[in-house]
Amino acid sequence: MNNLHLSKIQLIFDDMRDKDYIIDSFKFKYKNENYLVFIRRFKGKFIKRINKFAKVQLTFYKESTMKNSLVVEANNNGLIVDDYSMLYNFFGIESSSFGKGLFPFYESLNEAIPNEVNVNSSKEKIFLYQRNYIKMISKKWIKFIVQVLHVYQRVEKDQKEEMKKQKG
Repeated sequence: MNNLHLSKIQLIFDDMRDKDYIIDSFKFKYKNENYLVFIRRFKGKFIKRINKFAKVQLTFYKESTMKNSLVVEANNNGLIVDDYSMLYNFFGIESSSFGKGLFPFYESLNEAIPNEVNVNSSKEKIFLYQRNYIKMISKKWIKFIVQVLHVYQRVEKDQKEEMKKQKG
């Protein structure tokens, strides 16, 4: 193949559109690291599209941790990223002149992308994605609530001090 195109993106996109699916997943292996990849089709306002030429959004999770993830948009021409060093670092791609290090990566990724939606396992995949998404959201909410509590405690402390000053 030896190019930087992801021709299977168009196939999976068309199948997802035809079956009215907005999410699916597949496994991808690169440099002895296994990844779980969620592919989401842009539909409605739930997933915000950054690049007007993007067909899908890909979320890569390293299966070894499921904590490290990378979210990028893509179309059949490839991954749409502003900073390729992000890709090089996440996937351990050796940087080289003219992006030659990306060729084997793109070939492996394109081979892993399914031609069609796996209807039988999509519910499980959606559940797994939602569970990870909820964990991420929950952590953000917990952090936010803790921050609000700290602010509330400071305000309460300041009010008590102000009342002492007024009485004193």
